[in-house]
Amino acid sequence: MVVVGESSPPKSREQMNALVALPGVKSVVIPGSLGLHEEYPAVVLEAVQDFLLSSEN
Repeated sequence: MVVVGESSPPKSREQMNALVALPGVKSVVIPGSLGLHEEYPAVVLEAVQDFLLSSEN
């Protein structure tokens, strides 16, 4: 799973998008930048929990 910050710097976003393009990789775009886990911890937690608890994994 890749958690992408919608305000990530262009180079970082390029790298994230490259990972997302790989087969079988799931992703979610949430507010924030590179410190999104500090900026929006509850949103990151929800995204990760949803991924971990999903029956599709």
